Amino acid sequence: MFGVGIDQVTYEQRQVAKKINFSILYGLSAFGLSKDLGIGVSEARTYLDRYQAQYPRVFAWMDEVIAKARIAGYVRTHLGRKRQLPELFEANKTLFQQGCRLAINTVAQGTAAELVKLGMIAVYNALATTKLQAILILQVHDEVILEVANQDLAHAKGMIQHALESVIDWDIPLTVGVHDGSSWDEL
Repeated sequence: MFGVGIDQVTYEQRQVAKKINFSILYGLSAFGLSKDLGIGVSEARTYLDRYQAQYPRVFAWMDEVIAKARIAGYVRTHLGRKRQLPELFEANKTLFQQGCRLAINTVAQGTAAELVKLGMIAVYNALATTKLQAILILQVHDEVILEVANQDLAHAKGMIQHALESVIDWDIPLTVGVHDGSSWDEL
C-alpha cells in the first residue's frame, strides 16, 4: 500500500492499511474511508484504487461470494457455519447492498472468529501439558491475551505462537505476532 518493504512498514501505516482492508470488506466508500482516516476524499479514493490495482483477486473473491450467496441464499464460513441472507433477494437497493456486505463479512469475519476460537483451545491445550505459569485471560477481536510468569515468558511465547499458527492448514501460512508487556497498554 505504501511502496515500502514489509520490514519498513510503520505501526501507523499498518493501522491505515487495516482500516482500508476493513473498509473494503464492509463496502465503505471513499467518503466513509476519508472520515475514518481523517483525510480528503480524493486521498481515500487513491488508497482504494491502489488497493484494487494491487489486489484484484480480493474483489474477484468478494464478487464470487456474493454470486454464490445469491444462488444459495446463504453463505458459509470456512469451517461451515451457515448464515441465511434474505437481503440478497430484496428489491430495495439499500437492503440488497446490506446483504452483500453481510455475505462478505460473514465469510471473512466469521472465519476469523472461528480461527481465534480454535487458537484459544490450542493454546489452552498446549499450556495444559506444561507446568508453565500461564493462563488465558482475554480475547478481543483477533487478540488473545495471556498472563504469564516472567520466568516462563520465553518458553510460553514460542509455544503460544506455534499453537496459534497450527490451528489450520492453508496454502498460505497463518502467521501470528506475539508481544509481551507488563500491561495491555504496552502491547
